[in-house]
Amino acid sequence: RTLIHHEPDNSHCQCGCALKRIGEDASEKLDYTPGVFTVERHIRGKWVCEQCETLIQAPVPAHVIDKRIPTAGLLAHI
Repeated sequence: RTLIHHEPDNSHCQCGCALKRIGEDASEKLDYTPGVFTVERHIRGKWVCEQCETLIQAPVPAHVIDKRIPTAGLLAHI
């Protein structure tokens, strides 16, 4: 299992206040490299500005097939 973290580029809100981490969303993809199947766990942190109540989260990584778990490596193997 490989953990891949996706976090915002900036630790401060547009209003200038520091962001506070309030949780995370996780998704998994199945990958294949010759002879080895692996699971990629993508973790996207949820951040909030307590001053202006803005929620910030890194965008979802692109999928080869929307809302499905195979990666390009697995599809190439099949």
